Amino acid sequence: MSSVSITAGTGYALAGSGGGGGSTDALTVYASGIAGEAIAAGDALRFDRSGTGTAGRLLRARGLSATGGVEADVAGVAKTPAAGAGSAITYYLIGDVPITLDAAPAASTNGSRVFLSPSAAGRGTLTVPTNDGEAVTFLGFLTGADGANTSPTCVLRPALIALL
Repeated sequence: MSSVSITAGTGYALAGSGGGGGSTDALTVYASGIAGEAIAAGDALRFDRSGTGTAGRLLRARGLSATGGVEADVAGVAKTPAAGAGSAITYYLIGDVPITLDAAPAASTNGSRVFLSPSAAGRGTLTVPTNDGEAVTFLGFLTGADGANTSPTCVLRPALIALL
């Protein structure tokens, strides 16, 4: 990781910056890296540890338990797209961020848990993976669903929960 940037909205205080006091503005933390493949903004990402690519490059994550869940270890979500292997990319580590889902969720689903899709690389889903060979990776909570947008805002807090 070559750099880490922290941004805060009005009324949000970072340690040592003073101010604060309850705000609706989001805090996001993001970093920069190098892509190992073409990546779209909103894709969930993992680091390449496969031994077949370039170690440490970013790839689209997938909720599969093969190879010990390596594909399901989410490092973050793409903030900027990458044209292909070797391209620079910026990705979110935590915060209120747009995550590309397998379908546009209804506004009534706001607050739902978002999981890493086992079937579509880089995508999130509201359906908990339950089949053998899948991984349960929690991405965060849905907050920006409106029934039309397939990349709604989510509170990103990725964690690998289980390998099935």
